Parts: sequence; C-alpha cells; structure tokens
Amino acid sequence: MLVAGDAGLGKSRLIDEFCDSLAYSRWKIGRGACLQFAGPPYGPLREAFLQLGPEAFDSNAAATQREQFDRIAERLAAISSRSAVALVIDDIHWADAATLDSLVYLSGKVERMRVLVVASVRSEELHSAHPAAAAITRMSRSRRFGRIDLEPLRGKELQTFVDEALEAIDLPVPFQRAVIRAGEGNPFFTEELLKSAVERQARGIDANERVFPHSVRAILLERLRPFTEDERRIIAQAAAIGRTFQLDLLTATLGSRVQDVLPALNRARDFQIVEEQSPGTFRFRHGLTREAIYGEFLAVEMRPRHREIALALESEPPERRSIEALAYHWWAAGDAEKSAAYNEMAGDAAAAVHAHEDAIALYERALESSIVPLSRGAIVKKIADRRLALGWKRKRPTAQPRICTRKPAHTNWRPDAA
Repeated sequence: MLVAGDAGLGKSRLIDEFCDSLAYSRWKIGRGACLQFAGPPYGPLREAFLQLGPEAFDSNAAATQREQFDRIAERLAAISSRSAVALVIDDIHWADAATLDSLVYLSGKVERMRVLVVASVRSEELHSAHPAAAAITRMSRSRRFGRIDLEPLRGKELQTFVDEALEAIDLPVPFQRAVIRAGEGNPFFTEELLKSAVERQARGIDANERVFPHSVRAILLERLRPFTEDERRIIAQAAAIGRTFQLDLLTATLGSRVQDVLPALNRARDFQIVEEQSPGTFRFRHGLTREAIYGEFLAVEMRPRHREIALALESEPPERRSIEALAYHWWAAGDAEKSAAYNEMAGDAAAAVHAHEDAIALYERALESSIVPLSRGAIVKKIADRRLALGWKRKRPTAQPRICTRKPAHTNWRPDAA
C-alpha cells in the first residue's frame, strides 16, 4: 500500500493512526525511515527488521544482490509465519537504490505471506526522472498493490480541523478565514499558520498580517535545493510577477528568450512547483510556495524587478492591461506617483462592483503613496464612503446606520491574492 501526497497533507499521521490501531492486536510492526542525506544501503529495512525481532538480516552475507533479496524475503516469511506483519517504510522518495530494489522484489513475494508493506511518498518529488517513480511503477504491477492519494481538506472537514486545532482559543473569524485561504487545505500549513496567528494576537500584533513560520518556509524552500542558480533566478522572477504569470511577461522582464526560460519552467513543473494552466500561462501550485520564494529576497532587491514588471505591463495593449497588477507592482517598486494613481484607479474599479474591503485596501495603499494634499483628501473621502457602505451592509436590522471602523481583512491585498 502506497500512501502518497504533498508534504504536510498527513501521510505520517495516517500511518501512525493505522499502526496505533494494531497496538493491541497480534500484528508485529516494523517501521523504518529513509533519510534525505547519508542513509546507508538497506537502512530503513535494517531499522524495521530490528523492531520485528532480535535477529536482523545480514546485508553483508550474500554473494549476489539476488541472494541478498532472497534472504530479506526469507527473513520476512519466517517472522510472518508466527504472526501477521506490517512493514512500514517512510519517505521512499529519499530511499537508497538498494531499498527501492528490495521493495520491488518484495512486491512479488509478499502475496504469499501474512505481510502488509506500507510505504509513504511525497507526490511533488515524483518527477519522471526520479528513481522512486520507476520503482513505484514496477511495484504497481503486483496484483495486491494499492494506493491512497491524500488530497487537501475541503469545506466542512477543513473548518472542523480548524475548530479542533484552536479548541477554546478565540481567534476572530476574519483571521481564521485568512489562514484557511493561505493554507489551501494543507493540514500542516494550516495548523502552523494558526499557531503563528494566535501567538501574534497574544503579543498584541496584527494576527491578520501573515508571517511565515520557519517550519513551513523550510519545507517549501527545500524543494528548490536541486535547482541551479540560473533556474532559481527565473523562478524568483516568476514569483515577483505573482502566483499566475505569463511566459511572455517573464521573458520580457528577464531580458531572455523563450528557449532559455522553458527548461527551468519544465523542471519546476516536474517538481510540481508550477503548473501550466494554458499555453503560455503558468501558476504556482501553492500560493505559499510563491510567497516563500519571494520572501527570500529583501524589499530593496525586489524593487527593480517590480519596476521592470510594471513597465512591461504598461507597454501592453489597453485591452490586456491590468489596473490591479499595475497598482501592485508600482507600489512594490516604490514609485509614489504611479502607485497613488493606479491604486486609486484600482480602488475605484473595486468600489464600482461593491468590493468594499478590497477598495479600502487599495485606497489605503494610494493614500500611503500620495503626497499631494488635495489628492489625499479625495482618497480619505473615498475610504470613508466605502466604510460607510460596509457598515450599511453589515448592520443588524435593529441597528442604526454607522461607519464601520474595522480594519479591512485584506491589508496586504494583491492582484493574485486568490
């Protein structure tokens, strides 16, 4: 049984619960973990067999590899003749070649034993050239092979998860919703973001201003380790553009040709960092991945990149020009004049469709950038109008109309915030 899913979806927790359910049965459980670095050959199998009994198999006693595999199978058959066995191997995306080959060999042998082999793997690691991908394909040919693909939590189950994680802690609903949007159903990410929000609230810091927990950042950035410096530069520029980005805009801002950029995007797709939505349009699979990559750079480093992006966007035909994107990139570039103008225009567009909170966030960004007193007065009036509209929208039937003074939920609004 293969348990597959992205990092943080709960593979280890699911297997833990399964093993706990066998604790009072006659099953024997042997569990070993593959190590990312410096793991010895057959390391996880050695670890698992030591838990199954005092007599471990000797990996140095066999004359050939086939004989070695036979001895592993014989040892497993001997143990399972006395009681059923659960052999659990965690993280086979980090497995050494000998362990992978052993698991492939065992997949054809355990059909005649009282043995359940359970292995976990990170889906995002299984690009076509990964050794584990080929091993899994070979294991899947067994008649008894099964696979569980974990998916992100959705709807009521996600809200239940959040409620149980918070227990009696009072975290305002708008902050909960912001965490739910950011976590995108990943239990580990959602839980770590909730912890961060609760800690910030306890210290009197705005809990709505999301700060990356180190644990989440480490998992996300770990996936960039195999990439070259040039490939990371391309992916970082894509992250500066936004969660969704166009190939032509990426190449224009990099000053590169399409054929120079595509290999990096192909590799990022293989590692499930980005996905191609349509020809020429790409998207980071998880918003937090994009934010983690972007957050590796100082604001002063990113300003020139945002300026290049904004200039490229301004050169597009009017029908393709995004006011919201221009507002964000000129603001991030630190250009006060253009940031004020475009953010006010974007706020007007949001107000026209009654997106009051988004309009307020955009107007506040325009106010932050504007230095002309008359313009600032007009923007303040627009903010007041949106707060008034928001207050009317939320007032109870018996309440009197009032101006809503609650800080907008989307203080860090971006055109790709979804």
